[in-house]
Amino acid sequence: MLDIGGRPHAVACRDGEESRVRLLGAMLAERWPVADRAAGGSVPNARCCSWH
Repeated sequence: MLDIGGRPHAVACRDGEESRVRLLGAMLAERWPVADRAAGGSVPNARCCSWH
């Protein structure tokens, strides 16, 4: 579970990739406040990122 912008996100990955996913989540969380302000603030139920 990644916490980005104060919201939990369930993310699946292959075995052994957990540390990489946590690192990427931390990078997103670190940049989220700036991106959120640039976008005009949080919009309820909006999706900022898409995982494929």
